[in-house]
Amino acid sequence: MWHAGGDAVRNYTCRDETCCPYPGFSISAELDSSLERLPQLTVRAGAAAGPADLLDEFLTPVHAPSEASQRVVRRMVKTAAASESVEDELTLWGEALSRGRGSEPSMWLHTAEEAAASMLRTLARKRVRDALVPLASVGYPAAVAGTLFHEELRRDPGAARLEDGELWGRLAPRLPQGLDAQALDRLLQDYANCWLGATGSRPDWRGIEVLEALLKELLPYAEAEEREAALTLKAWIEWVKGRSSVSSEAVDLIRREFGDSSDCTMAELVDRFSGFSAFPHGPA
Repeated sequence: MWHAGGDAVRNYTCRDETCCPYPGFSISAELDSSLERLPQLTVRAGAAAGPADLLDEFLTPVHAPSEASQRVVRRMVKTAAASESVEDELTLWGEALSRGRGSEPSMWLHTAEEAAASMLRTLARKRVRDALVPLASVGYPAAVAGTLFHEELRRDPGAARLEDGELWGRLAPRLPQGLDAQALDRLLQDYANCWLGATGSRPDWRGIEVLEALLKELLPYAEAEEREAALTLKAWIEWVKGRSSVSSEAVDLIRREFGDSSDCTMAELVDRFSGFSAFPHGPA
Protein backbone atom coordinates (compact mmCIF):
# COMPACT_ATOMS: atom_id res chain seq x y z
CA MET A 1 0.00 0.00 0.00
CA TRP A 2 1.40 3.39 -0.98
CA HIS A 3 0.69 6.50 1.09
CA ALA A 4 0.75 9.89 -0.60
CA GLY A 5 0.47 13.27 1.09
CA GLY A 6 2.33 16.54 1.51
CA ASP A 7 4.15 15.98 -1.81
CA ALA A 8 5.64 12.72 -0.49
CA VAL A 9 4.93 9.10 -1.34
CA ARG A 10 6.16 5.98 0.45
CA ASN A 11 5.34 2.32 0.88
CA TYR A 12 3.02 2.38 3.88
CA THR A 13 4.14 -1.02 5.19
CA CYS A 14 7.88 -0.74 4.51
CA ARG A 15 10.06 -0.23 7.60
CA ASP A 16 13.39 -0.24 5.76
CA GLU A 17 14.87 3.26 6.00
CA THR A 18 17.16 2.56 3.03
CA CYS A 19 14.15 1.66 0.89
CA CYS A 20 11.44 4.07 2.03
CA PRO A 21 12.93 6.81 4.23
CA TYR A 22 10.32 8.82 6.11
CA PRO A 23 8.39 10.85 4.94
CA GLY A 24 9.00 9.27 1.52
CA PHE A 25 9.98 10.38 -1.95
CA SER A 26 8.99 13.68 -3.51
CA ILE A 27 5.93 13.14 -5.68
CA SER A 28 6.79 16.00 -8.04
CA ALA A 29 10.40 14.82 -8.41
CA GLU A 30 9.33 11.22 -9.05
CA LEU A 31 6.74 12.40 -11.59
CA ASP A 32 9.27 14.58 -13.42
CA SER A 33 11.72 11.68 -13.50
CA SER A 34 9.07 9.29 -14.81
CA LEU A 35 7.95 11.68 -17.55
CA GLU A 36 11.54 12.25 -18.62
CA ARG A 37 12.01 8.49 -18.89
CA LEU A 38 8.55 7.84 -20.41
CA PRO A 39 7.48 11.01 -22.27
CA GLN A 40 4.49 9.19 -23.80
CA LEU A 41 2.80 9.43 -20.39
CA THR A 42 2.66 13.22 -20.59
CA VAL A 43 -0.93 14.46 -20.52
CA ARG A 44 -1.55 16.30 -23.77
CA ALA A 45 -3.74 19.35 -24.12
CA GLY A 46 -7.23 18.20 -25.03
CA ALA A 47 -6.56 14.63 -23.90
CA ALA A 48 -9.41 12.55 -22.51
CA ALA A 49 -10.31 13.77 -19.05
CA GLY A 50 -12.70 11.13 -17.79
CA PRO A 51 -14.44 7.78 -18.42
CA ALA A 52 -16.95 9.21 -20.90
CA ASP A 53 -14.14 10.85 -22.89
CA LEU A 54 -12.13 7.62 -22.96
CA LEU A 55 -15.17 5.70 -24.22
CA ASP A 56 -15.80 8.38 -26.86
CA GLU A 57 -12.25 7.85 -28.11
CA PHE A 58 -13.04 4.17 -28.62
CA LEU A 59 -16.28 5.03 -30.43
CA THR A 60 -14.40 7.26 -32.88
CA PRO A 61 -12.58 5.31 -35.63
CA VAL A 62 -9.07 6.37 -36.59
CA HIS A 63 -10.27 6.72 -40.19
CA ALA A 64 -14.05 7.01 -40.53
CA PRO A 65 -15.31 5.09 -43.57
CA SER A 66 -17.46 6.79 -46.18
CA GLU A 67 -21.21 6.23 -46.27
CA ALA A 68 -20.73 4.30 -49.51
CA SER A 69 -18.29 1.93 -47.82
CA GLN A 70 -20.68 1.45 -44.93
CA ARG A 71 -23.49 0.55 -47.33
CA VAL A 72 -21.26 -1.95 -49.15
CA VAL A 73 -20.28 -3.68 -45.91
CA ARG A 74 -23.87 -3.79 -44.68
CA ARG A 75 -24.97 -5.47 -47.92
CA MET A 76 -22.15 -7.98 -47.50
CA VAL A 77 -23.17 -8.71 -43.89
CA LYS A 78 -26.58 -9.81 -45.17
CA THR A 79 -25.08 -12.09 -47.80
CA ALA A 80 -21.94 -13.30 -45.99
CA ALA A 81 -21.59 -17.06 -45.80
CA ALA A 82 -22.82 -18.23 -42.41
CA SER A 83 -20.62 -20.97 -40.98
CA GLU A 84 -22.05 -23.26 -38.34
CA SER A 85 -18.53 -24.27 -37.30
CA VAL A 86 -17.10 -22.48 -34.28
CA GLU A 87 -13.67 -23.54 -35.48
CA ASP A 88 -14.14 -21.54 -38.71
CA GLU A 89 -15.53 -18.55 -36.84
CA LEU A 90 -12.62 -18.43 -34.40
CA THR A 91 -10.11 -19.02 -37.19
CA LEU A 92 -11.51 -15.93 -38.95
CA TRP A 93 -10.97 -13.80 -35.84
CA GLY A 94 -7.67 -15.49 -35.04
CA GLU A 95 -6.29 -14.53 -38.44
CA ALA A 96 -7.42 -10.93 -37.90
CA LEU A 97 -5.71 -10.88 -34.49
CA SER A 98 -2.54 -12.27 -36.06
CA ARG A 99 -2.47 -9.47 -38.64
CA GLY A 100 -2.75 -6.92 -35.85
CA ARG A 101 0.06 -8.49 -33.84
CA GLY A 102 2.46 -7.60 -36.63
CA SER A 103 3.08 -4.15 -37.99
CA GLU A 104 -0.25 -3.95 -39.82
CA PRO A 105 -2.69 -1.54 -38.14
CA SER A 106 -6.35 -2.45 -37.87
CA MET A 107 -7.30 0.06 -40.56
CA TRP A 108 -6.82 -2.78 -43.08
CA LEU A 109 -10.43 -3.67 -42.30
CA HIS A 110 -11.63 -0.62 -44.26
CA THR A 111 -10.20 -2.07 -47.47
CA ALA A 112 -11.20 -5.66 -46.73
CA GLU A 113 -14.98 -5.33 -46.85
CA GLU A 114 -15.64 -9.06 -47.15
CA ALA A 115 -13.56 -9.88 -44.07
CA ALA A 116 -15.17 -7.02 -42.10
CA ALA A 117 -18.65 -8.22 -43.07
CA SER A 118 -17.89 -11.82 -42.05
CA MET A 119 -16.46 -10.68 -38.70
CA LEU A 120 -19.54 -8.53 -38.02
CA ARG A 121 -21.86 -11.40 -38.86
CA THR A 122 -20.08 -13.74 -36.45
CA LEU A 123 -19.79 -11.03 -33.78
CA ALA A 124 -23.59 -10.97 -33.54
CA ARG A 125 -23.46 -14.58 -32.31
CA LYS A 126 -23.21 -14.82 -28.54
CA ARG A 127 -20.92 -17.86 -28.68
CA VAL A 128 -18.41 -15.96 -30.83
CA ARG A 129 -18.63 -12.80 -28.75
CA ASP A 130 -17.89 -14.77 -25.59
CA ALA A 131 -15.13 -16.81 -27.22
CA LEU A 132 -13.24 -13.67 -28.22
CA VAL A 133 -12.24 -13.13 -24.57
CA PRO A 134 -10.22 -16.36 -24.33
CA LEU A 135 -9.15 -16.12 -27.98
CA ALA A 136 -7.43 -12.78 -27.36
CA SER A 137 -6.19 -13.42 -23.82
CA VAL A 138 -5.11 -17.10 -23.79
CA GLY A 139 -5.22 -18.24 -27.43
CA TYR A 140 -7.10 -20.31 -29.99
CA PRO A 141 -6.82 -23.80 -28.39
CA ALA A 142 -8.43 -22.68 -25.11
CA ALA A 143 -11.09 -20.64 -26.92
CA VAL A 144 -12.18 -23.47 -29.20
CA ALA A 145 -11.98 -26.11 -26.43
CA GLY A 146 -14.15 -24.05 -24.07
CA THR A 147 -16.69 -23.19 -26.75
CA LEU A 148 -16.99 -26.82 -27.88
CA PHE A 149 -17.42 -27.90 -24.26
CA HIS A 150 -20.30 -25.44 -23.81
CA GLU A 151 -21.91 -26.73 -27.00
CA GLU A 152 -21.60 -30.28 -25.66
CA LEU A 153 -23.18 -29.19 -22.35
CA ARG A 154 -26.17 -27.73 -24.20
CA ARG A 155 -26.55 -31.01 -26.08
CA ASP A 156 -25.96 -33.20 -23.00
CA PRO A 157 -25.91 -31.55 -19.54
CA GLY A 158 -24.42 -34.77 -18.18
CA ALA A 159 -21.14 -33.96 -19.98
CA ALA A 160 -20.15 -31.89 -16.95
CA ARG A 161 -19.72 -35.13 -14.98
CA LEU A 162 -17.62 -36.98 -17.54
CA GLU A 163 -14.08 -38.10 -16.74
CA ASP A 164 -11.33 -36.24 -18.62
CA GLY A 165 -10.74 -39.14 -20.99
CA GLU A 166 -14.44 -39.51 -21.85
CA LEU A 167 -14.85 -35.79 -22.50
CA TRP A 168 -11.72 -35.75 -24.65
CA GLY A 169 -13.13 -38.67 -26.64
CA ARG A 170 -16.22 -36.65 -27.49
CA LEU A 171 -14.43 -33.42 -28.40
CA ALA A 172 -11.18 -34.76 -29.91
CA PRO A 173 -12.36 -34.86 -33.56
CA ARG A 174 -12.88 -31.06 -33.50
CA LEU A 175 -9.94 -30.08 -31.30
CA PRO A 176 -6.52 -28.96 -32.60
CA GLN A 177 -4.31 -31.95 -33.29
CA GLY A 178 -1.87 -33.14 -30.64
CA LEU A 179 -4.07 -32.52 -27.60
CA ASP A 180 -4.61 -35.29 -25.05
CA ALA A 181 -7.08 -35.48 -22.15
CA GLN A 182 -4.73 -33.69 -19.73
CA ALA A 183 -4.08 -30.88 -22.19
CA LEU A 184 -7.83 -30.48 -22.73
CA ASP A 185 -8.36 -30.18 -18.97
CA ARG A 186 -5.73 -27.41 -18.75
CA LEU A 187 -7.27 -25.57 -21.69
CA LEU A 188 -10.74 -25.70 -20.12
CA GLN A 189 -9.30 -24.32 -16.88
CA ASP A 190 -7.66 -21.46 -18.78
CA TYR A 191 -10.91 -20.82 -20.63
CA ALA A 192 -12.86 -20.59 -17.36
CA ASN A 193 -10.24 -18.54 -15.50
CA CYS A 194 -9.32 -16.02 -18.19
CA TRP A 195 -12.51 -14.05 -17.59
CA LEU A 196 -11.21 -13.05 -14.15
CA GLY A 197 -7.53 -12.95 -15.10
CA ALA A 198 -7.08 -15.95 -12.79
CA THR A 199 -5.00 -18.22 -15.03
CA GLY A 200 -1.87 -17.63 -12.93
CA SER A 201 -0.02 -15.97 -15.80
CA ARG A 202 -0.17 -12.63 -17.55
CA PRO A 203 -2.98 -12.17 -20.08
CA ASP A 204 -1.83 -11.77 -23.65
CA TRP A 205 -1.98 -7.98 -23.48
CA ARG A 206 -0.99 -7.60 -27.12
CA GLY A 207 -3.86 -9.85 -28.15
CA ILE A 208 -6.30 -7.85 -26.02
CA GLU A 209 -5.03 -4.57 -27.49
CA VAL A 210 -5.46 -5.88 -31.03
CA LEU A 211 -9.00 -7.11 -30.27
CA GLU A 212 -9.88 -3.65 -28.97
CA ALA A 213 -8.42 -2.03 -32.11
CA LEU A 214 -10.39 -4.36 -34.38
CA LEU A 215 -13.63 -3.62 -32.54
CA LYS A 216 -12.95 0.11 -32.79
CA GLU A 217 -12.63 -0.06 -36.57
CA LEU A 218 -15.64 -2.37 -36.98
CA LEU A 219 -17.98 -0.14 -34.96
CA PRO A 220 -18.81 2.31 -37.80
CA TYR A 221 -20.31 -0.62 -39.75
CA ALA A 222 -21.95 -2.34 -36.78
CA GLU A 223 -25.68 -2.45 -36.08
CA ALA A 224 -27.89 -3.93 -33.35
CA GLU A 225 -26.39 -7.13 -31.88
CA GLU A 226 -23.00 -6.45 -33.50
CA ARG A 227 -22.67 -3.07 -31.81
CA GLU A 228 -23.90 -4.41 -28.49
CA ALA A 229 -21.36 -7.24 -28.64
CA ALA A 230 -18.51 -4.80 -29.40
CA LEU A 231 -19.48 -2.59 -26.46
CA THR A 232 -19.80 -5.63 -24.19
CA LEU A 233 -16.28 -6.74 -25.07
CA LYS A 234 -15.05 -3.18 -24.53
CA ALA A 235 -16.55 -3.31 -21.02
CA TRP A 236 -14.59 -6.49 -20.25
CA ILE A 237 -11.37 -5.11 -21.75
CA GLU A 238 -11.55 -1.98 -19.61
CA TRP A 239 -12.32 -3.99 -16.48
CA VAL A 240 -9.41 -6.38 -17.00
CA LYS A 241 -7.15 -3.34 -17.51
CA GLY A 242 -8.27 -2.10 -14.10
CA ARG A 243 -10.35 0.82 -15.44
CA SER A 244 -13.72 -0.03 -13.93
CA SER A 245 -15.08 3.49 -14.42
CA VAL A 246 -14.69 3.21 -18.20
CA SER A 247 -16.09 -0.32 -18.09
CA SER A 248 -19.20 0.92 -16.27
CA GLU A 249 -19.55 3.75 -18.79
CA ALA A 250 -19.67 1.14 -21.59
CA VAL A 251 -22.32 -0.88 -19.74
CA ASP A 252 -24.41 2.26 -19.17
CA LEU A 253 -24.24 3.02 -22.90
CA ILE A 254 -25.49 -0.51 -23.67
CA ARG A 255 -28.42 0.04 -21.32
CA ARG A 256 -29.25 3.42 -22.88
CA GLU A 257 -29.04 2.19 -26.46
CA PHE A 258 -30.63 -1.26 -26.15
CA GLY A 259 -32.74 -1.15 -22.98
CA ASP A 260 -34.99 -4.15 -22.43
CA SER A 261 -33.99 -5.68 -25.77
CA SER A 262 -30.42 -6.08 -24.60
CA ASP A 263 -28.87 -9.49 -24.03
CA CYS A 264 -26.10 -8.07 -21.87
CA THR A 265 -25.63 -10.86 -19.33
CA MET A 266 -21.88 -10.66 -19.81
CA ALA A 267 -21.90 -6.86 -19.53
CA GLU A 268 -24.01 -6.98 -16.37
CA LEU A 269 -21.58 -9.51 -14.87
CA VAL A 270 -18.60 -7.27 -15.62
CA ASP A 271 -20.48 -4.29 -14.16
CA ARG A 272 -21.16 -6.31 -11.01
CA PHE A 273 -17.42 -6.95 -10.67
CA SER A 274 -16.86 -3.20 -10.85
CA GLY A 275 -19.66 -2.42 -8.41
CA PHE A 276 -18.27 -4.78 -5.79
CA SER A 277 -14.70 -3.55 -6.41
CA ALA A 278 -13.64 -6.96 -7.70
CA PHE A 279 -10.29 -6.88 -9.45
CA PRO A 280 -8.65 -9.22 -11.95
CA HIS A 281 -6.50 -11.90 -10.29
CA GLY A 282 -2.98 -12.97 -11.04
CA PRO A 283 -0.02 -11.07 -12.49
CA ALA A 284 -0.90 -7.80 -14.20
